[in-house]
Order: sequence, then structure tokens, then C-alpha cells
Amino acid sequence: YRSADKSFVNAQRITTSQTITDNTTTDVVFNSEITDTNSEYSTSTGIFTANEPRRVSVVAQVRTATGTVGDTWEMAVSYDNGYIEQRFETVSKAGEFTIAATGFVEMRVGKTLRIKVRQVSGSSDDITAGDMTYLRIMEV
Repeated sequence: YRSADKSFVNAQRITTSQTITDNTTTDVVFNSEITDTNSEYSTSTGIFTANEPRRVSVVAQVRTATGTVGDTWEMAVSYDNGYIEQRFETVSKAGEFTIAATGFVEMRVGKTLRIKVRQVSGSSDDITAGDMTYLRIMEV
């Protein structure tokens, strides 16, 4: 149950893949909103900006179709340019690969939240578009 005044974002990367340059931390842009009750998420920048103080739960997942055994991926929930939670995964099987991160954040007005990824493979890799690459932010 969500009341109408609670913040809720449901966004996905739908229209195109996003290239992640080797060994470079990159903001993930979930470029299609399904729901954004308070207009706090930008589908052009991938940044959630709180318009009121709120405590939020964050769940994000990205998928790549070209994982190579031994590649390393890092994913983080970032609040006000600091990390709330970081996940590190090493690809153990070639092909499709997903990594997810979660967190709880006490947000202040005007502060930002974003999802960051970094991959180390020796070359660029793409986050694929589709329903397996998503962001959920819910006020709790």
C-alpha cells in the first residue's frame, strides 16, 4: 500500500543500451519512468532529487548480455556523492549477467541519489535495455 503523498519511483532502461567504459564509474540512467509520484527522478540524468525530507528504500538492478568470465562489476547506491551500499561481483559464466544493489537512505531536501556502476573487463560493456534493468525507490 502506498498513499498518494508518499514518494515512489519505478523506472527502467527501456529504449537503448548504455555503454559503460572500462574501469570508469558511471551513473546509470534508467530512461523510462513507469511511475514517479512526486516528479523527483530525471530520466535524462538518472538522478533522484528529494523535494521533501524522506526515508526511502532503494532497489536497483542492471543486466549485461556480454559478460565474460573473470570480468568484475561494481554497483553502488550513491547519496549526496557518498556510497550507501556497494556490491562487487565477478562474472563466473559467459553471457547474460545481472548485479543488484539495495539500500535505505534518510534524504534531506535537495539532496540526490543515484545508481553507479563500474566494470573492469579490458573494454567497454553495455547495460542492456529491458525489464531486467530497473530502479525502484519507495518512501518508507
